Amino acid sequence: MVGALVAVTDGLTLQSRPAPALIASTRRNSAACRPTKSSAPPARPRPGTGARVSVTGAEAAHVGPVPKEMQRAKAWSFEIENIFRLQEAGYRDLLELQACGQPEPELWPSSRLIKKLRTKRSLGGGMILVYYREKPECGPKDVPKVKLYSY
Repeated sequence: MVGALVAVTDGLTLQSRPAPALIASTRRNSAACRPTKSSAPPARPRPGTGARVSVTGAEAAHVGPVPKEMQRAKAWSFEIENIFRLQEAGYRDLLELQACGQPEPELWPSSRLIKKLRTKRSLGGGMILVYYREKPECGPKDVPKVKLYSY
């Protein structure tokens, strides 16, 4: 073969061949060099038109009771810490975790904080667990991000 490299090392013969794409691109007037006609990309929906786009891997819809009201947390507490951990795993609160068929979360014995959770995204497929430390993980900047739902 023209252009092949052959090397013998410790009784093994290694042969290198040029890549087919490189051969096609070096020929004149080859089909690989000519621009191909392609159709225009599909039109994207304009903002505000009400068109919705399906996204692969998007989070599942909420299950369980529908909340009537939502407030943001103002100060840290153990309850806020546990809700923060639930929301990090994709759940709205403990009621939604139970509505998804998950068992009560495992708690650290000394602090009564959630120890580990299965993420909501992993309910349809493989198991993805989130492990939490025994110490609080919800910092002062994270407290206002916690959503408190009332039913």
